[in-house]
Amino acid sequence: MKAPSVKMGLSILFVLILFGLQGCGSGGTSSETGEAGPLSDVKFTVKWDATSPPAASNKILNAAQGIKVTVTGPRITTPISNGVNRVPASTEETITLSNVPTGDNSFLIEVFNSAWEQATNANLIQQTTAPFTVKEGTDNKLTVTLTNDLCFAVAVSPPTKTIGVGDSQQFTAVATNADGEILLAREVIWSSGDSTTASVDSNGLAAGLKRGGVNIQASCDNRSGQAGLTVIIARPKNLKATGGDGSVTLTWDPVSGASGYKIYYRDSPGVTKGNGVSISNASSPAVVNNLTNGKAYYFVVTAVVGAEESFDSAEVSATPILSAGTVDITIN
Repeated sequence: MKAPSVKMGLSILFVLILFGLQGCGSGGTSSETGEAGPLSDVKFTVKWDATSPPAASNKILNAAQGIKVTVTGPRITTPISNGVNRVPASTEETITLSNVPTGDNSFLIEVFNSAWEQATNANLIQQTTAPFTVKEGTDNKLTVTLTNDLCFAVAVSPPTKTIGVGDSQQFTAVATNADGEILLAREVIWSSGDSTTASVDSNGLAAGLKRGGVNIQASCDNRSGQAGLTVIIARPKNLKATGGDGSVTLTWDPVSGASGYKIYYRDSPGVTKGNGVSISNASSPAVVNNLTNGKAYYFVVTAVVGAEESFDSAEVSATPILSAGTVDITIN
């Protein structure tokens, strides 16, 4: 499979051409404006960047079915818009809005797919916005070239993950445009489906807060991707081991909600619940007996609630030692 190319581009390239001519054309949908003042027509020519990638593979160009231009400004009480125009099979579309107040305004251009009549976020495949100035007594023309840097899909990885309460997990997101090109310069907004179960910061680092399941979501330009995060009972903390005569005593901090604990141990480092000798129904302090004096042992502890078991605690080690005793000597 061919790897997606990487493209960094500006959201828009627009040129405002002001000629010393009378306001142009007709058409467009007028709207209520605020305080009285000069009005003018504005002709928007929207073009698609059909050269890179080629038009044959440009999904923005091929999928575009409807276009909507909306103008807002300090003298506009209700946004001025053309509604949604059906886009012909070409690389540009011209829309004229009438009775636009002169002065500083902003435009929003939205491009929709085949369900263009609905004009919802789910059908949005491209959008761009920028400020512009309308001058009185001139031919106000605005040319906007759209490039393929709208987020068309967002992939979050890893797609699923399980962590314990108090643990964290780093998620990453990759945004791509409609041609599958990676948008390196685009930032995503992270959110948690339940911020009481797990939080997530602006860099995608999630933290488990309580047991449960939650979706971690990354959004960009009304598109989003998500990963499933399961939070289980916390692992025991502050595990300590002390060697005794043929035994080791373990202590650890209690875990909220735990109904019991399990101990795993062996005589070499790297003990886990998968390779250690297990002791169930343990509680702190716990004494592990029948050990060999002078040999080091390694331990981890897990918390249990029902059928759920936590991740392993940090590993600790201790060496059983023969305790010093007293010897009575009788001399005749």
